[in-house]
Parts: sequence; C-alpha cells; structure tokens
Amino acid sequence: MASRSFKDLMWLIGAVSVCLVAFMAPVYVILFVLPSADEVRKPVAATDPETTGALNLLEPPSKKSDKLATVAPLPAPKPSPLMAVNPSAIVPNATLPSTFPPIVAATPQPHRVAAAPATLPAPQPMIHADLPGLTPQPHSKLPASQLMAQKGLEKKAPIMLRIFKQEAELEVWKREKSGSYVHLKTYPICRWSGLLGPKVKTGDLQSPEGFYAVTPGAMNPNSAYHLSFNVGFPNAYDRAHGRTGSFLMVHGDCKSVGCYAMTNAQIEEIFQLANDAFDGGQAAFQIQAYPFRMTPANFAKHRNSPHIDFWENLKEGHDLFEMTRQPPQIQVCNGRYGFGQSCGADRIASSLISRLAAKKQADAAQVAALSKKTQAAPLAPTMATRLDGGTHPSFLGMFAQR
Repeated sequence: MASRSFKDLMWLIGAVSVCLVAFMAPVYVILFVLPSADEVRKPVAATDPETTGALNLLEPPSKKSDKLATVAPLPAPKPSPLMAVNPSAIVPNATLPSTFPPIVAATPQPHRVAAAPATLPAPQPMIHADLPGLTPQPHSKLPASQLMAQKGLEKKAPIMLRIFKQEAELEVWKREKSGSYVHLKTYPICRWSGLLGPKVKTGDLQSPEGFYAVTPGAMNPNSAYHLSFNVGFPNAYDRAHGRTGSFLMVHGDCKSVGCYAMTNAQIEEIFQLANDAFDGGQAAFQIQAYPFRMTPANFAKHRNSPHIDFWENLKEGHDLFEMTRQPPQIQVCNGRYGFGQSCGADRIASSLISRLAAKKQADAAQVAALSKKTQAAPLAPTMATRLDGGTHPSFLGMFAQR
C-alpha cells in the first residue's frame, strides 16, 4: 500500500512539473527570446539605396504589426517625362490625365561656331576676270518660273542650250515675243568627263562638243541618273569624220562618263523647261557645246591645241548667235559646220556676213597680240595620266567630303 502511495506521489509531482514547464515556456519566450530577436532585427538606416531596396524586395512587410515596418521608407521615385502611365492601366481610347508632366524633348545646345552669313554667295564662274569678250551670266538661285515671270517670257516658248566645258556652265536661253532669244538662267555643271576637245570614238570618255538637236523622243524620265536627255551624238558632222559613240546625255547626279551631269535638282528644272517647250510646239531644241567661252584670250591660251581649227569653226556659229540671238541653221559642208548656208549658197544677209568677217579679223588680231604676252596651255596629257573632266567650283566642296 505504501509502495502504491509513493508511485502516485511521483506521478503527481511529474504532472505538476509538466504543467509548470508548459506555463513557463511562453513567459520565457516573452521575457528572454523576443528581446534578443529585436536586437537581431534592428532597423537599418535607409542611406544606401541598394541596401534598403534589397530589404524591401526580399522581405516586404506583410502586416502593420510586423517589426520590419520600422525600417526607414524608400525615397519617393522621381517622375520621369517618359513614364506617364502604368502600361497595365491603359484603357483603349482613353485620354491621359492633365496632371501628367508633358513630354518635352531636350533642346541641344549649339556649338560655338562663327556666325554664318544670311545667304551664301552666288557661285563664281570658272573664268578669269581679266579676259576680254563676253561676260558670263550670273547664276541665279531663283527658280526658272520666277525668272520667266520677271522677264515676261511665256512658259511654252522655245528654248536653246549652250554648254561651256572649261567654265563648267550650262545656259538656258528662251525665245521672247519679239522672236529673239534671251538668257534665262545659267546652271553650274557638277561634272563633265574627258578633256577639252570633241568626242572621237566609243570609250574615250569625252563629253561631246558641237551643235546638236534634242527631240521629244530623246527625253528619258526613267533614267538611272534621275532624268536625262540624249544630246544626239553622233550628228552629221561627227559621222562625216568617222566618230563613234552613243547614249551621251545631259542628266542628273554628279557622275559622268562622256556626259554632262547637272545634279538631280537642276536636271528637274531643265527637263521641265524642255518639256514645256515641246508642249508649246517646238520640234527640237538646239544644244551648242563649246570647249570654253569663245574669247580671244581663251584662243590664245589654247593656240597649240590640235583642236584649234575645229574650235574656230565652232566659233563661227557662236558669233552668229551672239549677233542675231537666233539659233543658227546648221549644215555640214565639206567636213565643216556651215551656218546659214547650204554648202556655199549663203542664206544670211550680206550685211551680217560683213559684220561676222570684221569680228573674225578683230578677234584674230587680239589672239595674235595676246599670244605674245601669255603662255600657251600645255598640250593635253595622255589617257593614262590625264586629269579627267571638270567641275564647277561651287561643287568642289562636295568632292572634298568624299
């Protein structure tokens, strides 16, 4: 009996101990464990964006009583001009609130450069200022339509073109109501190829010289060089001298292989002038292509050229146009250009013939005098060493950039 009572007492003591342990455990946690945890989870100063950001991303507070809520909050994000609305909140056909900041592109600050003139100076012709003879026409930046209005010229009146290789210029002349041709506009040539002198054979890269006629069928609006028209080489004179070649053009762009390249912008205006003249009934317009301006100084300079006789023949037609302001009628007689005549039968007034003869004599005297004072230009280099073609000075900057 005593033994059983002892066992009951021990069981009672054990039960009481368990109850005490169960009761004291929470008290122990409250008094000792939680304060230690608070020390471990002490707030972190929000001075390092990377630290605060990591805490915020990895352990976001789940409820208001969470001890991590005492961590210093992240700084408010700065509004970005490129973030106006949350993509997830976009509603079709909705308008943005007026409170969003406007999207304003930053204005780049200008470089410190010298002030540029209000307008660029007009390109200067490639010709010596002291040369006697005809004065080149200035290059106007006005559109041809405005120039026609200023000069009282009709849009569909006939035209005529003159080309000067050495000066790299193309002139457009237009007929006025009186029947005479007046200068309309001078265009700088971007590129011509070869040397001063006529085209002789296929592959010589020469831009042609002489008198040519352009018909409506020669106009090509689908050219690989933007727009173009065939000058009509070879003509009767070229064929009489056995010259060969084909598809020699006045075209756009600034590349030339036996052609005259005018740039796209300029060929558009010239092309339109030609089409307008055809619409007005002109059957063909004349192109007069010269090696240089037909002045005594230029003839003195190039007096040793093998082409001097050919150029003197071209000068006859040039001078006739200068006196009459009418495109000369062209014939080929005994291997030479004939102007206003049919192989010896003159069709121009005798008074004009006398004036032309007097001018020819006076110019020859000037050439002789200048030849004594000026050095002749060197003969053309060979094909292997020659400098190819020419460009108007107004385009030289473009080539320097390439």
